[in-house]
Amino acid sequence: MISIVLNWNNFVDKIRFAYHTKSNLDFCRKLCVPP
Repeated sequence: MISIVLNWNNFVDKIRFAYHTKSNLDFCRKLCVPP
């Protein structure tokens, strides 16, 4: 049971990290690339 919770938290952390990385890249792209 505990290992399932730990695996789930790890999974959520990976998704959160990927989401933040993607939004940061989009933000940089908006700043760096002229419209």
